[in-house]
Amino acid sequence: MRRLSSPIQDIKSNYSVVIIGSGYGGGISASRLARAGQNVCVLERGREFLPGEFPDTLAEALDELQMDSKNIKIGKDEALFDLHTNEDINVLVGCGLGGTSLINANVLNEADARVFDAVQWPLEFLKDKDRFAQGIEKTRMMLAASPYPENTPNFPKLNKLEAMKTTAQVLHEKIVLPDIAVNFKTHSRNINHVGVEQMPCNLCGDCCSGCNNTAKNTVHMTYLPDAKNHGAEIFTQAKVSHIKKQGDKWVVYYASGGTGKDKFGAPDKFVLADIVIIAAGTLGSNEIMLRSKQKGLDCSDEIGKNFTGNSDVLAFAYNTDPAINSIGRGASEAEFKNPAGPCITSVIDTRQSVTDYKDGINMEEGALPGCLAPILPKAFSIISTLTGQDTDTGLHDESSEKKREIESLLRGAYHGATQHLQTYLVMGHDSYSGKLYLENDRIRIDWPGMGNEPSFNKIEKKLIAATKSLGGTFVKNPITNPLTGNDQITVHPLGGCRMGEDASKGVVNHKGQVFNSHQGTGVHDGLYIADGSIIPTALGTNPLLTISAICERNVEILAEERHWHFDTDLPSSAQLADDQVALKPGIQFTETMIGFFASSERYETGFKLGEVENSSFKFTLTVTSNDVEAMLKDPNHQAAIHGTVIAPSLSSDPLNVTEGVFNLLVKDPSAPETSQMKYLFKMTAENGDTYYLQGHKVLHNDPELDSWSDTTTLYITITTDPKQSDAVIGRGILKITPENFMIQLQTIKVLQAKNTVLSQNTH
Repeated sequence: MRRLSSPIQDIKSNYSVVIIGSGYGGGISASRLARAGQNVCVLERGREFLPGEFPDTLAEALDELQMDSKNIKIGKDEALFDLHTNEDINVLVGCGLGGTSLINANVLNEADARVFDAVQWPLEFLKDKDRFAQGIEKTRMMLAASPYPENTPNFPKLNKLEAMKTTAQVLHEKIVLPDIAVNFKTHSRNINHVGVEQMPCNLCGDCCSGCNNTAKNTVHMTYLPDAKNHGAEIFTQAKVSHIKKQGDKWVVYYASGGTGKDKFGAPDKFVLADIVIIAAGTLGSNEIMLRSKQKGLDCSDEIGKNFTGNSDVLAFAYNTDPAINSIGRGASEAEFKNPAGPCITSVIDTRQSVTDYKDGINMEEGALPGCLAPILPKAFSIISTLTGQDTDTGLHDESSEKKREIESLLRGAYHGATQHLQTYLVMGHDSYSGKLYLENDRIRIDWPGMGNEPSFNKIEKKLIAATKSLGGTFVKNPITNPLTGNDQITVHPLGGCRMGEDASKGVVNHKGQVFNSHQGTGVHDGLYIADGSIIPTALGTNPLLTISAICERNVEILAEERHWHFDTDLPSSAQLADDQVALKPGIQFTETMIGFFASSERYETGFKLGEVENSSFKFTLTVTSNDVEAMLKDPNHQAAIHGTVIAPSLSSDPLNVTEGVFNLLVKDPSAPETSQMKYLFKMTAENGDTYYLQGHKVLHNDPELDSWSDTTTLYITITTDPKQSDAVIGRGILKITPENFMIQLQTIKVLQAKNTVLSQNTH
């Protein structure tokens, strides 16, 4: 599969649309607006994972875990599993190109129609049910959703699904095989509807640790390739901090990861946009909006309010009478006669059997990723002993359960008690009364007593009955106990930037436009939010379909109001590219140089005048070459430059560096005993003003001369047009200090060191 993301140094200074985040809302917005012919930029804080790069072992999974708690942040900023721990509720979301779709369970369930009768929804949205319904169908089509095709060739009965049928019968409840975003088809030439190589599901059960088989219809496999096919530019490891309005443009500030620029204390980069769509997920969008409000963005005071965890409950039926086989394959070489199958394949849906929709729940079976298999036997043996509730009795039953427990401890998770493990994910309706806020510039959640809400007691009773139907031991999520206040964990965070009739009742209107005050219906021109944060209530089921349908609706309205048109026809053809691109060893480093400049014909004079006039100049630049051999041997080889400049005489705010090139060891025909390092880049101010820097370092070939001075001294010319001699603003000199040089050495990275080959077969 080809990579969708481009190197961050390729980013332009200005786009018609900048989309922050790449989950369902971001992917939908990018796909549709790129189809509308707009110049679209997607900024994703995580990195891009290709199938085969998701964690397969426990060690790999731990390396892909970042945890953000009140007092400490551990793990890589771009780690796949992003766990936020709070006093009352914990949240797990995905971090990567495609957002949480990379690690979710793919379920497309519609919300109970009665949810939309609640007063929280704007009237204009409720009047537009037809377009919302169309959004549901568009989502199903793009995600190629279908139920698990049991009893068909290559897709056998699954033990965990059969166990759920037993449970539903005992509980006298309805069971449904929902649409799931998993591919079960063999495509022509293995190419799916957006031009991506894709195989059918191999039933490995590892949906929630990332699909290494290409079968999962994530945003990365559907909407984002479609956006790329239509010209969208996608950048990863670009974490947005905040936004602000500057004239008729929006300024989006972001930090580019993996460059080492933070070691120099350099300011964030930024990109200008006519339209900004914040789609960073519920936590991310609230964080960006809260920080932007702190920095002066006029908006509603309702930001962060009415957060909900969708009443998510994770629990287990351990050591059941029937074998379940609900642990994913991971890197195991074991033969699977009865595989786990997709993470979720069935739902016990009680919503239609209750008078009050808030009493209805969705109970789904699940599969634990195979990378966790090594720790499961011991973990469940301990947890079940400490907190488990055995639902059946008798000496024979107790003997059988003990025998199975010993077997799994001795032989591993695919045997004995953990082979007889049913995993449940349940969703219901809480009071959606959590509050998101910033503490030490990090997103936190406050929801006292959340774990004791009535919905959780109802769900637990149903789970105990479900466990009893299988003769197992009911095991709560380990963090859910009286000592921790019955804390819960959610994978479906919603709210905080909810839709409302006006700014006193919400953060955005029915179209996702951000209100421009704490009251009234006025909105910011060109600022939208498009993700689960705008949902004003718990949904009681998997929210991805509702979120996506609303985003499909809202982006269609956005386009119509600007007289743009797009179709949603499929298939979508990928842009042609070479089948394979050989990756050669490359190099990357970041440097900071400091000096002065002023209006002068000479560099030295400009430096001295600039020092007197306090016309300082400082840049922090990252230089990247994807072919270090060519960089060293070919004077015409251009490495890329991106970064920031601080030059108060040009702009009171930092300038953004784009379209930069760097040449190493260029021969000077007028001085054969020297060569030059050449710099050329564009600088853009927040108000849109542009400048250019042309610079060179003079390297003498005489070893007796001062090589330190040569490599750390840059002669610069600042101009408004590098092609016009009369456009020069000033000249000067920049230097690298010994301290900054030592930091620079820490940023040197070798790229593509293994000389691998990246497949870009797009057929």
